[in-house]
Amino acid sequence: MKVDKRTSLRIDVKLSILRFGLAMNISAAGMCVIVDDPLPIDYFVELKLSLPDQINEREDSSNIISVEGVVVWTKFSEQLDKYEVGIKFTNLNADNKALVKSFIENYSHGNTS
Repeated sequence: MKVDKRTSLRIDVKLSILRFGLAMNISAAGMCVIVDDPLPIDYFVELKLSLPDQINEREDSSNIISVEGVVVWTKFSEQLDKYEVGIKFTNLNADNKALVKSFIENYSHGNTS
């Protein structure tokens, strides 16, 4: 029996990752990304993630946040004909973590704007 070890709420969503791929789900701890080629386990990634409709108080008023993470799993999806990659956030600053959590909470309650 497979046990889910997640401790954070995870939502299914399609989010653009600039020059990388598409996030299929996200939590405060990490995300699943769809890519053309497999990535090795423990591979370090720096991503720019676009969180739609996020209101924030940052000076740049941008919905794009930078996240760092490490690949924790990779598998081929026959349905998508691409690779699914699990990324664990490693260095998410407090402001970006709050934006991710706010986005997840709003999205999970149907408030996407």
